[in-house]
Amino acid sequence: MRVLLSLILIGVFTTTSNMILAQTERGSFAVGANVDMASTFTSSNGEENSLFSMAVEPQLGYFVVKNLQIGGLLRFGMSVNRVSKTTNFTSDFGPVIKYYVGKKNKKFFLQANAGYTTTTTIRETNISGNDGFRVGAAAGFAWFINKTVSLETSLGYAYRGMKRFSEHRIPFRVGFNIFFAQKPKAEIKN
Repeated sequence: MRVLLSLILIGVFTTTSNMILAQTERGSFAVGANVDMASTFTSSNGEENSLFSMAVEPQLGYFVVKNLQIGGLLRFGMSVNRVSKTTNFTSDFGPVIKYYVGKKNKKFFLQANAGYTTTTTIRETNISGNDGFRVGAAAGFAWFINKTVSLETSLGYAYRGMKRFSEHRIPFRVGFNIFFAQKPKAEIKN
């Protein structure tokens, strides 16, 4: 929580000291975070189960062209299953691509990501680890409350293929982004 608050304060300070900014223009950067809540359905060795999980998902991106952001994300999550008496800690990282469509302060977006994932599972007195890959996609809405900050929400699908199990998730995310533009280069007078 302190890291999230620090990011917000740094973003507010930076945006107020540099007011010539763009939202989704080429050359802009975006820093943000989402809270990910999901209903999870798992299948392991023919045994099916469902649980609820939450995660924090910081992201960093660069707009290579107008409205098209390419970047990376980290995901740190935890889920508890009372039926099987397990606690899972997950971390994922990988590339993300996001495309915005819409008017000035209200934009829809599509997002796709992939990457490496690892899970540590605690079951009573046993601890085990597992790794694999993750792919996902989401559609969402961004409301730009000013020229530099957006509040976002999205609904998507995520698949994690692990060595010992697979997981299908339907994440609902709520988050924010802070947008930074490169300062225009000063014109050189002869």
